Amino acid sequence: MAKTKTSSAVKDRWNSTAYDEIKLRVIKGRKAKLKAAAKSSGDSLNGFINQAIDYYMSDDEYCQQLYENYLASEDKDDFIPLEEFAESLGFKR
Repeated sequence: MAKTKTSSAVKDRWNSTAYDEIKLRVIKGRKAKLKAAAKSSGDSLNGFINQAIDYYMSDDEYCQQLYENYLASEDKDDFIPLEEFAESLGFKR
């Protein structure tokens, strides 16, 4: 199905009312690493970065609960702890 100008305009209008945009600049080569990490966690790059932001801005009780969920997980190979994920993006708490 071909994308029409009308459907693009509708999506653009919706996005402009529902979302704020932020341009993010990273050092050359980091984008590929972020994309790979996002893919391995089963998320989009945008979702992955939003998750890191949520982690950084979250309170300690929330972080503790996430850590406990990780420890309780049976398949840790497919799970990236948010702390590790945030550190991979360069976030420091």
